[in-house]
Amino acid sequence: DIPREGKLDILVTHGPPASSDARGCKSLDAVLDNHEISQPRIHVFGHTHEGAGEVKARSSGRCIAVNATSIDLSFCASQPP
Repeated sequence: DIPREGKLDILVTHGPPASSDARGCKSLDAVLDNHEISQPRIHVFGHTHEGAGEVKARSSGRCIAVNATSIDLSFCASQPP
């Protein structure tokens, strides 16, 4: 659960929101766009293997999205930790 009050510096999820990847989670977008809950400064996720290392600002400008996956489409380690 994401807190409604207080600070949330880093949110870690398995997959991305739909705004970062077309196959991402629309529900996660809804949560990240909800002004009634704490918003993370950084959202770290993996799962989207071909986007390793991408860093994007959300359109709301309130959060930086980081794709921290460490494997490529062949499931081979391709990114250093």
